[in-house]
Amino acid sequence: MLCQSNSNRSVPPLTSTFASGVSASPRSTGGSIVGIEIKASATISAGDFKGLKALAEAVGDRFHRGVLLYTGTEALPFGKQMHALPVSALWRIGQ
Repeated sequence: MLCQSNSNRSVPPLTSTFASGVSASPRSTGGSIVGIEIKASATISAGDFKGLKALAEAVGDRFHRGVLLYTGTEALPFGKQMHALPVSALWRIGQ
């Protein structure tokens, strides 16, 4: 179940929290969802995407992409619409 992070119901939330720490944000006015999870680990496995996969299942066709940020160094695909990115990529955006 998605939980709104904004307590003012007249303003749509920018971010919601789902399951075990997965954040979800509307990607567009059409309601597409992007899930983001952060892991404090340099290694990851398919099991680390459990929360993002649960989000994808819960929101169905609205799910656009799942991103797992981790302390490793490589961008890795993990199946359809799932990606692992180094958290350091956040500092390289736009460079």
